[in-house]
Amino acid sequence: MFRKDELAGKIVVESSGRSLGKAKDIAFGLDGSIALIVAADDGSEIQIGMDRIAGVAEYIVVRREQTGAPAPVAAPGSAPASPIPPPRPGSAIPLPAAPAQAAVGPSVCRNCGAQLRAGAKFCTKCGTPV
Repeated sequence: MFRKDELAGKIVVESSGRSLGKAKDIAFGLDGSIALIVAADDGSEIQIGMDRIAGVAEYIVVRREQTGAPAPVAAPGSAPASPIPPPRPGSAIPLPAAPAQAAVGPSVCRNCGAQLRAGAKFCTKCGTPV
């Protein structure tokens, strides 16, 4: 579990590495749905369902939507998505311990070498699928 103040201000990226903006708030619906509110680089707000959150560490990593629709493109004349800045030293949020499971798959990310949690589908550091 994460509190709002632990998430607010963190950079939100898709698993492909594309920056979506910064975490701003959390919203919930009367049906029990929960979403992360992201302040996009263009000033708009994006709601991302918590079921799409792949991990939280220096960044919040979000899985791409599986709609088959192309990723949103910046409007003509607008600034391109900003590059992802390096993480601040000591800014990682400790992840809760994973329940004891038999090891399945690699224990370190093949892209960045970060330690992976048991059962992880994406690296919480760089977002690479495991």
